[in-house]
Amino acid sequence: MKVLGKSSLAKKVMIWIAIIMFPLALLIASADLYIYKQLTENDRLMADNLEELFQTQNLQKNYLLLVSDDRAYLAYGKDEFLEDSQEHYQAVQTNYNTLKEGFGPNDKEKVDSFDKINALGREYLTLITQGIEMKKAGDTDNLSNLSDKTTPMIIKINDQFVVIGQIQET
Repeated sequence: MKVLGKSSLAKKVMIWIAIIMFPLALLIASADLYIYKQLTENDRLMADNLEELFQTQNLQKNYLLLVSDDRAYLAYGKDEFLEDSQEHYQAVQTNYNTLKEGFGPNDKEKVDSFDKINALGREYLTLITQGIEMKKAGDTDNLSNLSDKTTPMIIKINDQFVVIGQIQET
């Protein structure tokens, strides 16, 4: 009695099972590879977004510390505040450049928003430099008028950080 002869039914069933299972196994392997690729890409995008958020928070923190140190110097005249302000200014520039380098061609809205902050920051720096010179010269009359210009600029920069936060949420 032949169990697995040339024309046995069991042999034919095994061949058909193999013929059906091979493409099914390829399909499952392809789906697994596709899912793995998607998960890897999503993980990379999430890591990039988290890094961008971290850099944006650092930029905003250093900007706020810069403003705080500038105002403290103008109020109290202590050089340590001026030195801290310079350190925070360097940190702001580093954060800005790091963010800018990470943007791709599809990030025009983000680039524009950060460029607005940078432009407003340069204007603020020009005004605050004038204020520091006034403080050193003892020109308190003009120094008190400077706040009318710097405070609205600080508010504009803070508003721009809100806009950036909204863009990053999308």
